[in-house]
Amino acid sequence: MQVIGKRHFGLKALPQGGAGGKQTTRELFDTLLLWKARLPLDANGEASVEVPLNDAITSFRIVAVATGGVGLFGTGSLSIQSTQDLMILSGLPPVVREGDRFQAGFTVRNTTKRSLEVNVSGKVAGLRESLKPHIIPLQPGEAKEIGWDVTVPFNIEILRWEMEVKGDSETDRLKMTQEVVPPVPVRTFQATISQIEKDASISIEKPKDALPGRGASG
Repeated sequence: MQVIGKRHFGLKALPQGGAGGKQTTRELFDTLLLWKARLPLDANGEASVEVPLNDAITSFRIVAVATGGVGLFGTGSLSIQSTQDLMILSGLPPVVREGDRFQAGFTVRNTTKRSLEVNVSGKVAGLRESLKPHIIPLQPGEAKEIGWDVTVPFNIEILRWEMEVKGDSETDRLKMTQEVVPPVPVRTFQATISQIEKDASISIEKPKDALPGRGASG
């Protein structure tokens, strides 16, 4: 009855991550992988815990803290690293403003021991212009930065990025979102509260320098 592991209820019809580069689009990037407040030990004082990794290609730190009464306390930690043969990493700012012009940057990395010529493409829901694909060579272990000049449109709340990089048989897909906020928020300049006992009329209008399509008078 539950969807577990790297699947979630929005993508339960798609395969989970992993499988040597055959994973679906990476989009689960929660910073906390697992939290267990209580963990019972066996007769030898040992316990086994399964830590599900998310879609982030990065290092993770696993920490265990043990207490036994008032005088017994201990802690231990371990760092692990997730990786894959070909990867694309986002350098997008999480928040942009309407009308902003910026370079949408990404890093493409080849972790194999052979040279690759990769194709980097993408699409952005909410962006008027399309992204022109990049074809770049990568030496073994090399990483390169690429980017597109983007102008944020008006009257949208989110930009949804879907990026893909393909090598010979390697591939990586990444999905990210950017919040779009207005540079000038809608504000109330004047308000009147009164009790109306009969028909009344009040002349109102927007300020002369109001932005078109923003706010309302009524």
